[in-house]
Amino acid sequence: MDLQYLEENLSGRMVCPGSPQYQESCRLFNDLYPTYPKVVVYAAHEPDIWHCLHFARSHDLTTVVRAGGHSMAGYSVCEGLVIDVSGLNRVTVDTESSTAVVQAGTKIYELEAALEAEGFHVPGGGCPTVAVAGYMMGGGYGFTSRYFGLNCDNVLSARVMLADGTIVRASAEENGDLFWALRGGGGGNFGVLLDITYRVHGLGKLHGLRLEWSLQRTMQRREAAAALFLIQERFLPSHAYPQLGMQLLIQTDPDGGGKKLIACLTWVGQRSGLDEAVAPLLALPGTNVTLSLHAGYSEVNARLLSKMEAIPPGIRAYCCSHYVDQALDLPQMEALLDFYVASVPNAFAIVAMECYGGKINTVPSDATAFYHREALFDIFAFGFFTDEPEEQQSLAHNWIAQLNDFLQPIGNGHAYQNYPSRELPNHAWAYWGPNYPQLQRIKRKYDPDQFFRYGQAIDGRGATERTTSPLYTGP
Repeated sequence: MDLQYLEENLSGRMVCPGSPQYQESCRLFNDLYPTYPKVVVYAAHEPDIWHCLHFARSHDLTTVVRAGGHSMAGYSVCEGLVIDVSGLNRVTVDTESSTAVVQAGTKIYELEAALEAEGFHVPGGGCPTVAVAGYMMGGGYGFTSRYFGLNCDNVLSARVMLADGTIVRASAEENGDLFWALRGGGGGNFGVLLDITYRVHGLGKLHGLRLEWSLQRTMQRREAAAALFLIQERFLPSHAYPQLGMQLLIQTDPDGGGKKLIACLTWVGQRSGLDEAVAPLLALPGTNVTLSLHAGYSEVNARLLSKMEAIPPGIRAYCCSHYVDQALDLPQMEALLDFYVASVPNAFAIVAMECYGGKINTVPSDATAFYHREALFDIFAFGFFTDEPEEQQSLAHNWIAQLNDFLQPIGNGHAYQNYPSRELPNHAWAYWGPNYPQLQRIKRKYDPDQFFRYGQAIDGRGATERTTSPLYTGP
């Protein structure tokens, strides 16, 4: 390979084995599956991406795109060429049209800062260092999704560079099939996402509230289970109170106090509305209010999830995800809390529930590639572990396996594609359900040579030529 030719044509930085920055260039947020590419290119502008694609095709190099590097399954690095777009992070806000053009490498915290400066908002994830590219293409859940929809529901258009270097725009008017696929079809499947045009929403301050229940004693777990059950019955099946955002954590409190159920709540609107919505929850025995604030979204998000973010740097994790679309009964809630307390392998392992409903569930399951529109919530878990003691990794792996077995009977067989697991059986059905055949047809149309591929990439081989179907509702 003539790497010198590639480097001479780049404006960005190229890192190869032997370079001082090489080890850092290989590392991901969850460095569970160490992988060592032949070359990593940090693109400085779009022509760098074109040169990378041309070089990779000429030398038959496996190629993946990395924006934030947060793929839990390690799919944003490979043994060939990694195109890192983290430097493409410009945000351009048009206040007159309430739109924002966001480059693919933009981190959530960078997007929030640019939007909040102009009084705008688009749903963003809990982790501020996730980049918009993979987040959006996986759907993009956040605290305000019940009110404003998923991140992908707020996309007006996207620009994509295909494997042959062609740049196409995808919207409801242009390449509508690709537009359908990008919104939930998962990152790195159809081309290199260059930028996203969002519809953004006026939003000043919002309310944040954190409630906690101890899980130390059996009676306390029964009180916490009653709170879980009330949250489900009051807010989820009827899609009531869409202004209320909810993420529920079952974890060991890093500030002390042992194992807890933590409800992180946000509210868009007047405080009186929040007070009315949560009054029955506050009246339950065992409920403790540990945080109440009125601030911009980024501050509310950071402070509500501060206990989840108190994870040592460099820690690794196995993960799992299960969607639930049928209401759980109180004994099932109690059993979940009992399971966590009895089995959790260390102080870092977390079970969480992202609550759906509201605007998320008003979108038909075939209107975009994001299929999970009838879910009540997504239960996911991170089995974090450190290198010391040595058996921590096997304990975390076994705990996730046991949790999968526990959750399988109450789940609907689907999983959130933004929490990928290499060990997930039948991942295509789990992530995309009956939308997958349409994704295969679109993959074959826009990436006929299967150039963009990784362990759980959409497989367009053998797909029919048809690019419209009952699942595709675009033009």
